[in-house]
Amino acid sequence: FVLVLAVTPLHVDAIVARGAAYANQKHFAEAAVDFQKALELQPDHENAKKYLTAVQAKVKKKKKEW
Repeated sequence: FVLVLAVTPLHVDAIVARGAAYANQKHFAEAAVDFQKALELQPDHENAKKYLTAVQAKVKKKKKEW
């Protein structure tokens, strides 16, 4: 996805894939930014919606633990 975004920076599926990679590495803020960007470009993108909701829930849970 990094190469795709270098050539086509607005490729929605690549943005979502990068967001998923961030989320898997527990970089939730970066992941959320990517999912939000994907939804700006394609508001009906189901995976972006699903992943953004999941990341937001993890951030909320993490804040409660502090």
